[in-house]
Amino acid sequence: MGDDGGLSTAFRAVVHELVRMDRRDLASELGHAAKQADAQATQALSLLRSKDAENEELRTSVIEKSME
Repeated sequence: MGDDGGLSTAFRAVVHELVRMDRRDLASELGHAAKQADAQATQALSLLRSKDAENEELRTSVIEKSME
């Protein structure tokens, strides 16, 4: 029975290490995903601002032509 206790302790230590490694890997993957999402959000915002500027130019052009 003494061996079973030692084996159980060793097994728990291995499982604990695997869980710790999985958490570290998961945290790394989440960090990477967050960076990608931030980059995509930045691109989307840039595109939105560009389209907003284009719309403003068109609006100004329509107003100017309607006043002629």
